[in-house]
Amino acid sequence: MKNNIILDLLYPKHITCNICSNDIFEKENNGICSECQKTLPKIVGQVCFGCGMPIHSIDRYCDLCKKSKPYEMARSCYEYKDNIVTLIHNFKFHNARYLAEDFAKDLYNLYKEKKYDCDIIVPVPMTENRLKFRGYNQAGLLANELAKLLNLPVDEQNLLKVKDTKSQVGLDFSERKNNLLDAFKTKDKKFFKGKKVLIVDDIFTTGATIECCAKALKKGLASEVFAITIAHTVKGFDKKD
Repeated sequence: MKNNIILDLLYPKHITCNICSNDIFEKENNGICSECQKTLPKIVGQVCFGCGMPIHSIDRYCDLCKKSKPYEMARSCYEYKDNIVTLIHNFKFHNARYLAEDFAKDLYNLYKEKKYDCDIIVPVPMTENRLKFRGYNQAGLLANELAKLLNLPVDEQNLLKVKDTKSQVGLDFSERKNNLLDAFKTKDKKFFKGKKVLIVDDIFTTGATIECCAKALKKGLASEVFAITIAHTVKGFDKKD
């Protein structure tokens, strides 16, 4: 409780802009002033039918998604660049947990826009060691805030990351997938049976993490798996990652 009070004093919600720190008083701006709102790299236009990456071709799918995927659809709010990189970095690594509420509003709007119809929300899990090191799971914070807005249950107990993996930074899709091999499993084999599951994470990089989580959920008899993230990396994705 004391830590929350200190965070509120350091980073007052909806009083100063989370990007430029100028004063704001409009709650509907999700903690970002109207000028900075204009700079956010929102994903618009044509995207891959599978992973939701912006594409500029006649193809419906990006090169990676032309192969079969264990999830039905993934979508993201923003391209991972510019101000979004800073916001997510602060949220993920600098204890800016207060941003979960604002990001969840973006996810909520995207969920409604894409007409998702899921039964349960599941954040990408961390291992116990990683959770102890960081102190919180940013995907879990997002999932819980989104669950409040959608009035859906959220589960953090039955999709587990059971293997500590090396950092994914700098790895291409194949390397990430190999790094995550057998890293996720379901605890209760019947818990997800017949359910449409929404995976929540902060960034969609190559999709290896979402894919491995989706495979574990399908093994747990989930009927369909969808994913939603704050941002999607684009640079270099059409090459090897």
